[in-house]
Amino acid sequence: MILLRVSDLKTYFYASRGVVRGVDGLSYELNSGETLGLVGESGCGKTVSALSILRLIQQPPGRIIGGEIIFDGDDLLMYTPSQIRKVRGKGISMIFQDPMTSLNPLFTIGNQISEMFRLHEGLSRKEALDRSIEMLRLVHISSPEKRIHEYPHHLSGGMRQRVMIAIALSCSPRLLIADEPTTALDVTIQAQILDLMLSLKDEMGTSIIFITHDLGVIAETAQRVVVIYGGREMEKGDVRRVFKDPIHPYTIGLLNSLPRLTMKKEKRKKDEKLHEIPGIGPTYSDISKGCRFHHRCPHVMDICREYEPDLTELDDGDGVRCWLRQ
Repeated sequence: MILLRVSDLKTYFYASRGVVRGVDGLSYELNSGETLGLVGESGCGKTVSALSILRLIQQPPGRIIGGEIIFDGDDLLMYTPSQIRKVRGKGISMIFQDPMTSLNPLFTIGNQISEMFRLHEGLSRKEALDRSIEMLRLVHISSPEKRIHEYPHHLSGGMRQRVMIAIALSCSPRLLIADEPTTALDVTIQAQILDLMLSLKDEMGTSIIFITHDLGVIAETAQRVVVIYGGREMEKGDVRRVFKDPIHPYTIGLLNSLPRLTMKKEKRKKDEKLHEIPGIGPTYSDISKGCRFHHRCPHVMDICREYEPDLTELDDGDGVRCWLRQ
């Protein structure tokens, strides 16, 4: 069952230098109980697409100018401000990148978690604090009765991220958007946070959109993946297929740039460098025509510079946007 369908989403930012197409015709689907990974370089549109779902794009300079965001049968772009506020936290929650800047330093942990219960479930202050203690216990924070009276700066980075997860899951949302939730954490804490999110997903039946630069995290946690470049999906499909048999040159470049610890020592050169995709990501002036990736593609053809390819449907709902497969 499809829980979320994003169709031809366009979110633009209007600046003095011109129009920046943060998301420009992006489409993907998420099934109930599924984890979907959104990957790509910085500036490709991953976070902007997530903020667009919750209508959190700052206006001005941003504006959602087209497309559909169908959640549970309703188009969220048609909702009034009061309607979308009821969806945030209750139907869809988001874990933002940096918990230190996402948590309010002026309020205790208990106040910030209990706000969700008071807003969406109408609980009293005492009832909301009791539920907040339960949520902290659920995300494996020790001494939750003490922690609810502390402030964000009293906690470590890993504990602050657990608090963000507790806030996001407090009202049992049907969809959780995790925007690089482990970026600032060391690998040990990162593994704990990922295990925690997946176990809570199984317990609560929540679907997850996982936004990250770490392809290893996607391989471990997601069932399907969407590779985004220049505000559009370049390739999407089953994680195992995409990682084992990538089709789009951009996907191939991303996977080839990963360090491979299994490489045999005798084949490893002393001065060997990691593979890199030449050039930089597109700016607003680079995507006027042609394939978004043609400036950096090793297989570029004349048609790539003039016309943008359509998304070619593959088996089992997979797809790729490349002239090599038209």
